[in-house]
Amino acid sequence: CKNSRPLRFNTLWTDPSANPQVAKYFGLEDSELPAIAIHDAQNDGKFFLKNAKPGAVNKWLDDWEAGKIEKFIKSEEAPKDNSGPVKVVTANTFDEIVLGGKDVLIEFYAPWCGHCKSLAPIYEELGTKFADNESVTIAKMDATANDVPSNKFEVKGFPTIAFVAGPTGEITVYEGDRSLPDLSTFVTMKLKGQQGSRREADGSRHRGEEVSKDEL
Repeated sequence: CKNSRPLRFNTLWTDPSANPQVAKYFGLEDSELPAIAIHDAQNDGKFFLKNAKPGAVNKWLDDWEAGKIEKFIKSEEAPKDNSGPVKVVTANTFDEIVLGGKDVLIEFYAPWCGHCKSLAPIYEELGTKFADNESVTIAKMDATANDVPSNKFEVKGFPTIAFVAGPTGEITVYEGDRSLPDLSTFVTMKLKGQQGSRREADGSRHRGEEVSKDEL
């Protein structure tokens, strides 16, 4: 490469036919190869030059450094029917379902993970238990088929379970036992905490309105 910029990232060459998991991780199809990929680990961004030709690499790197290359987010298609007790989240629906202002318990899982398979029926029961509670959404996302489009979540193992507080966006990673009673207790306690926070916020707002009226 004739580009004069200092090297700021590690480089990796791989043959997808010998190591298909790499292409699967990046969401690349055989028809898009050869490809150049940049994974910005700090900002969790992926950028691609698909069907790469040698003469195009330098300009593509210049464009990437200038912020002209659009970030790629790997996402499954959202299910047409998502009315089950556990809502299926994809990268494209993540902001709407998980960060939409409602309390959410989300499980990041991998289909091949033994612990995730054991948790699946319990998590489904959990979703059924809270299905009529409009205050909370029980959700799950296949983190191998979807990128997590927010660096607020650290998914370093499977399953990773986190509670997202709707009013504040505060994230609490669940580290307890993966039994139905313990998961239920965790969700119930988090919901009670959020209700207390909402009452406090409402009280502060009302007090502020009363002060304003007094000043008038």
